[in-house]
Amino acid sequence: MVLALAGGAITMIPASASAPGPEPAAIRQQDCEAIIRGAVIRDQDYERHFGDDLVFRLTAAANAPPNPQEWRIEVRPAAFPEHEYTYYASPPFRFWNPRYIGTSYGYTAVRAVEHGVREFRFLTNEEDYARARRAIEVVLWPGNYSRAEYDAEVRTLGELAKGRGTFRILDSRLTPPTAERPLGGIERLEFEVTLCLPRTR
Repeated sequence: MVLALAGGAITMIPASASAPGPEPAAIRQQDCEAIIRGAVIRDQDYERHFGDDLVFRLTAAANAPPNPQEWRIEVRPAAFPEHEYTYYASPPFRFWNPRYIGTSYGYTAVRAVEHGVREFRFLTNEEDYARARRAIEVVLWPGNYSRAEYDAEVRTLGELAKGRGTFRILDSRLTPPTAERPLGGIERLEFEVTLCLPRTR
C-alpha cells in the first residue's frame, strides 16, 4: 500500500509494481511507501511526518549573498529532532551529496534543478543511529583505529537496515546570476518525495 498525502490528508492506495536495480538486503525489503508532495520558497523549511515517529524535512540554509543558497534533504525522529538520519546512510560522507539542493560546491541553480531526481537512504531508529555514528567516526578517521576495528565498522554500515527515498523536482522558479549571486538562485521548488521504510517483520 501507498500512503498518499494531498492537501494535508492521508489516503491509502495500492502500491504500483516497480523493478529497482540490485540493492543490499538491508534496504531491498520495503514495508510501505509514503508519497509527499509540497513546495518551498527561498529560505523556507518544509516538514511532514511519516511512519511511526519520523519527519521528512527540507532544511533551508538562509545564507545571505554571496554565500551559497541551499536546502538539505533530511529525515529526523520526532522524539529527537536534533538527530539527522540521512547523513549516516547516504554516502558520500564528505563534500557534495545529492541530498543538497542549491548552489553549494559550485553548482549553479540551473544545474541544481536539472539534477531533478535524487536518491537517498535513511536510518529509522535511535539504536541504529548510535551504531552508525560510531561507525562513521572510525571510517572517516581510520588512522585512530586498528584494521580490524575499521573492517568491523564498514560491515556495520552495510548491515544497518535503511529506508529508501526518492526526491523529484516537479517545477522550479530561478533567478539569473547576479554580481552578488554569480551562480543564480532558486526562488521556489515544487517536489514529490517517495519514502520507503525497511520491513521489520
